[in-house]
Amino acid sequence: MDTANQGTSIYHQIHAVYARSLDGTLLHISGRHRKEAKEAWPEIMGELEQGRGAPRNHHPDQQGSAILVANIWEPLPQLSSIVRSWPNGQWNNGISNVENLGPIQSNIGIRELQRPGEQQIVGLLMNAPEDFGVKAEFQEWFVSLLLHETRLKSADFPPVAVDRSRNLAKRVTQIFEDMLRNIATDDQWNSGGGRVLFEQQAHYFIARNRIIELCLPAFPCKSSNLQKVTGVDPDKSEEMALGRLNNFVKQIGKIYEPGAKILIVSDGHVFSDCIGVEDDVVNRYSEVLAEMNLSIIQQQKSFQRVDFCSLHDLFFSNDEICHRFRPDFVDDVIIRHPLGMPVAHCAETCRKVLVAGCHIEAAVLRSQIEKKDPSILALYRGFSKFMLEDLSSHPKTSELTKSKRKKLSSDVAFEMISRNQAYSNLIELLFPCHIRLSIHAHKNNGPKFGIQLLANNECRTVQSLEGISQQNMTDLLHIPTPWHNTACQIQNDPVLYVVRSKIIYEALRSRRYEGEWIPAVKGHGGFFSLQRVKELGLSGTQAQVHSIIEENASGLGRKDPVLQTIPIQTPVQN
Repeated sequence: MDTANQGTSIYHQIHAVYARSLDGTLLHISGRHRKEAKEAWPEIMGELEQGRGAPRNHHPDQQGSAILVANIWEPLPQLSSIVRSWPNGQWNNGISNVENLGPIQSNIGIRELQRPGEQQIVGLLMNAPEDFGVKAEFQEWFVSLLLHETRLKSADFPPVAVDRSRNLAKRVTQIFEDMLRNIATDDQWNSGGGRVLFEQQAHYFIARNRIIELCLPAFPCKSSNLQKVTGVDPDKSEEMALGRLNNFVKQIGKIYEPGAKILIVSDGHVFSDCIGVEDDVVNRYSEVLAEMNLSIIQQQKSFQRVDFCSLHDLFFSNDEICHRFRPDFVDDVIIRHPLGMPVAHCAETCRKVLVAGCHIEAAVLRSQIEKKDPSILALYRGFSKFMLEDLSSHPKTSELTKSKRKKLSSDVAFEMISRNQAYSNLIELLFPCHIRLSIHAHKNNGPKFGIQLLANNECRTVQSLEGISQQNMTDLLHIPTPWHNTACQIQNDPVLYVVRSKIIYEALRSRRYEGEWIPAVKGHGGFFSLQRVKELGLSGTQAQVHSIIEENASGLGRKDPVLQTIPIQTPVQN
């Protein structure tokens, strides 16, 4: 997606996120141009110390801290590669064949904040002036959000045990490799330096004797397709996935006392309207998931080291930032809703903030698809195919012709790719030190590392209950997830099967299985309980099987799934 990750959003004007000591020593730097900014750091500090960064405007907040606003007008040779000249004298941040994106100046802006309780200064190195196609007030607010909320607290702690920490980092990396890492096609964990990078990122925390922080965008909501799932709530498959994550951090805690923490950053409200799920259903899913996680922690007699964060939490958990936000900041931001789903005001505001702050240019993405860029085209076609299937029985699409459903699915895919990249950009800005995990099949050479949420020795994702065929995972979109499947326990089989609900219905109707849906109880997800039926001894003209009636889950305008006994005609046994 790098070729399409272009635009004039605030994200694209930020060259680096950094933390420095009060005396100017660089403690941490990340971002798209971290290398160039690191090389230019002595000159950047020199400009500020000599006052050539003036004017210095302070915007005090209610906590008593202030944001330093400074512009460096003198050209710095080390930063010359960050911007390239347009033929007409404007500046091109990697954007090609796109007109009317507005002028971009060559001067460098610095925004800094010393947050309460920290002996460091957090800063952004970015383009200036401040108006880049969004309202100046919104940009000021968004920059303030980043300075207050970007997770750089660990940089405030100097390394203390470098030699010991390197060995521990190797052991932590091995635990990740053994317990979570997904092995993708063309995997570059070893050949492409992924293992080394993961180890370096773990070492960053261990050397400072801090909790190892990881983030995982995942657990959005159950699919709206009731041929895949049985309802809107997390089931036993989510419970198993959460147990796996909790066990992973527990194992790290056994060898490294500060331990590790995984922050699940739910992307439910990023895409809910695109996948045919209402926003309040996303909220319910998240609430039940949190209850399930607490139950797992209690069972494991552990500390809470798997936690949750929503899009709303990212933007509005800080009271000061929330107080300063005005809805009219994003009034002119247009969010496309290909399915025409109803949206909740709060969730829609969050989507607007996301798009205004981190979006990519639609014209660039469209151009890459039309030019048949291999990676972009494969992603677009993969999303289109996936959404065509996922929305096949949705009320918004069920009455459409096949050609119209296909066109709509491609439209949804385009919107999802665009929002997904904006969300990835936001995570990059807010979690610059976190080890970034993903439920997609990345090559594992960084910055993201693909994981398997479902362990083969505890639960298996299968395509059929006949012969229990393992699901094949071949591309970016198809690492099986709990929210696109349902859970099934077969009597006398120690493994939990994660499978599409349609497969279970077919197995029940075939008379090779009988069973029922076991409803969820507090902290534990529901699941199908099945047992194989012996072929001998069958008689009669009817067999009774249990099936979930697909009347739909709340959020699609129908009731929750219910159990019903359905008579199936069968041949009389000789």
